[in-house]
Amino acid sequence: MADQQTNKKQQMTAKEKRLFGILAVIIVFLSGILFLVFEYASRETEITLPNGSVVSVTPDEKKALEKACSYIDNYLEDYNGYSHQELMEKLQRNGFSAETARFAADNCGANWNEQAAYQAGVYLVIYPNSTKDRIIDLLLYEGFTYAQALAGAQANGFY
Repeated sequence: MADQQTNKKQQMTAKEKRLFGILAVIIVFLSGILFLVFEYASRETEITLPNGSVVSVTPDEKKALEKACSYIDNYLEDYNGYSHQELMEKLQRNGFSAETARFAADNCGANWNEQAAYQAGVYLVIYPNSTKDRIIDLLLYEGFTYAQALAGAQANGFY
C-alpha cells in the first residue's frame, strides 16, 4: 500500500513535470513574441516631414503621420475641412494614442486657414443664409481657432 502511494506520487510528479515543461515552452514562446512586438514598436526610422525637416519617428508615428497627410490631402473628396483638433480626434478614433495623434497633426503640413476656408464653404452650401458670425461659430465648434475661423469666413466673402 505504501508502495502504491509512493508510485502515485511519482506519477503525479511525472505529470507535473510534463505540465511544467509545456508551460515553460509556452512562456518562452510568448516572451519571444512580446520581445518582437516591443522591438518593432520602439524601432525608429528617419523620415522627411512636409516642411522639409528630417526627424526620427516610431512606426506608429509614421503610420499616424501618413494617415493625417492622407486626410488633409483628400479633404476635397471627403467634403470636410479638418481643424487640428478634429484631425487629432479622427486619428485617435483610428486607434492612435493622443500623443501620436498630436505629433501627426502637428507635422502633417496642413494649412489650417485653408482647411477652415473649405469647411466654411461647405457650411455655406448647407446653410446658405448664414451670417459671418454663424460661420465663425460653426468653425469654432469644429475646433478651429478664432483666427482660423475668421480667415475661413473671410475667404468665403465675409469681411
